[in-house]
Amino acid sequence: MALRHIEGFEVYGTGVAGSENFRRNPKVERLTYGYVTIGTGGGFLPPRSGSGYLPVPAIAAAYAFRIIPGYSGNVVGVGMGFAMLTYPANHYCAPRVAVFLDAVGNAFGAVAVNPNGSVSFNTGISLHNYGNPGTVQCQSAPSVVPVNTWVHIEAKLTVSTSGSIEIRVNGVTVASASGINLGTAQCMSVAAWGGADYNSTTPATMYDDLVYWDGNDGGVVDFYGDGRVSALLPTADSSVTWGRTGAASNAAAIGTATPDGDTSTINAASAGLVDTFTLADVPGTALTIGGIQTVIDVTKTDAGVGTVTHGLLSGASVSASPAATPSTTAYAYLTAVHPVDPATGVAWTPSGVNAAQFRVSREA
Repeated sequence: MALRHIEGFEVYGTGVAGSENFRRNPKVERLTYGYVTIGTGGGFLPPRSGSGYLPVPAIAAAYAFRIIPGYSGNVVGVGMGFAMLTYPANHYCAPRVAVFLDAVGNAFGAVAVNPNGSVSFNTGISLHNYGNPGTVQCQSAPSVVPVNTWVHIEAKLTVSTSGSIEIRVNGVTVASASGINLGTAQCMSVAAWGGADYNSTTPATMYDDLVYWDGNDGGVVDFYGDGRVSALLPTADSSVTWGRTGAASNAAAIGTATPDGDTSTINAASAGLVDTFTLADVPGTALTIGGIQTVIDVTKTDAGVGTVTHGLLSGASVSASPAATPSTTAYAYLTAVHPVDPATGVAWTPSGVNAAQFRVSREA
């Protein structure tokens, strides 16, 4: 399987709680207002892991989503930590923990948490119309998702005219169905958090440790399983050629979890400039590492083409994001997944991650 996106909600600024403020622009892959990371305030539970998570408040029409671009396969999976403070009052305000889209962006199925604490897979829905609960294709027993408790929910979907769905809670299969006509369009996925129609209020919900995967690249098509997402920030300059503002070192300029706009930055005035940085160590040692994702918050300051790559340096080998990543005059979060250690060609180990360096390069 191919790991496509990882999210621990650790490296974003705070935002205003509300439906439009959580929208994600899929073209530039930036949250307009940033993921909310409010800690334990507002009656929410503490994060499932780390210091950040995404809380969606109990207000009318509250939702959050991030569209993950489509790939050429028809098997996709999404898993995440999930918690809610109360059960939804009815099916119209049942939180959706994952919505699946076809290749042209039309929603055709969703995993929802229902008023009795069950989880279900519903078809005949749309991305934004939370007033339509759709048709239930499979549903778990009640109370598999308790209130005020973090659980791990994962769903695997096979898209075909005789498709299938399997949903697991804390690693146990709780609902499944096969022979569902899900069409033949190749699939993309959207992780959709919260959701209510315009006359209903969804319960306050919390999301953490998100993983999205698909069955491409010749990998094993199976569940990714429970896990934790940790943020490893730059700790020191290794080799730097970029300029900087607002900090004593390049690492200090970019090594904070909350972006500060133009207050502290590194900047590359011409192509060919490369910076590398040491990173904080992986927490713990007895770990299986499923993959690493690098994240940058980037902009360009003048007209013309401005492109960067970002990734990891392991020994003399580089795992980099696709070349010519566009930079615009507005800050944009750009992400890239690095499933294997480029020095070994196999899965990362804790010692391999600890020895690796973050790398950013101005390409054009």
